[in-house]
Amino acid sequence: MHLVEQKKKVSKDDVIISLVRPYLKNIAHIDIEDNKLVASTAFYVCTPKKNTEFKLFV
Repeated sequence: MHLVEQKKKVSKDDVIISLVRPYLKNIAHIDIEDNKLVASTAFYVCTPKKNTEFKLFV
């Protein structure tokens, strides 16, 4: 049996929010410029619009 972990691509200035036990308020701002970043599907990925001045919106 082969299990495949689902992943989502994340980019610089994204905000990720944990969907597992959200009452713990596990939130992170991605400030690393790397095109190989991925997050588990246990995180909601918030991506800002292209021309947004205030990129940190959470």
